Amino acid sequence: MPKDRQYQIKVIDTAANAAKPGIHYEALATTTLVPAGKSQVLLPVKFLKHPDMQIKTFSLSIQLLENENFKTDLPQLYVPESKKYISATIHTILVDDALARPKYWLDGYLGPYSRKKYILLCQLLDIPVTTLNNNISVGTVKYYGNFMKTWLADEAAAGRIVYEDDGSVMKMGDGL
Repeated sequence: MPKDRQYQIKVIDTAANAAKPGIHYEALATTTLVPAGKSQVLLPVKFLKHPDMQIKTFSLSIQLLENENFKTDLPQLYVPESKKYISATIHTILVDDALARPKYWLDGYLGPYSRKKYILLCQLLDIPVTTLNNNISVGTVKYYGNFMKTWLADEAAAGRIVYEDDGSVMKMGDGL
């Protein structure tokens, strides 16, 4: 008769860039269950935003431990596509809060890239941050730039000048 099987994990935090529980992620339960009749289970990991994640990538390495329900006799698996071996018992997740310059960021319309400007643009236009990484027309990017230019001018006229994180005034591209 099928029964729930307990499995155990261990967080390996010896890397110099190891994520810290309570700072970068919520601590994980070290013991949990694979439900009866199931051959796999998801291990949810909740990451927390921390300011240092904007400038550094952190790693979270989780190791499956052997117990009475699971053996770890196969420590590596061969992946033909990459022609490399990977660990079958340790999984590493890399996490950061960086927002890289998107593929279709056009300086002529949007000005110099900054994380702050990109987030503001997405908030004001109510668009996902992935928008400028998808196939997007030049006309749409120009519209975004003009919208932001008008909004920034209105804010400045109201005495609320918007500054970049480096203290410079936020501005849009010269092609508008």
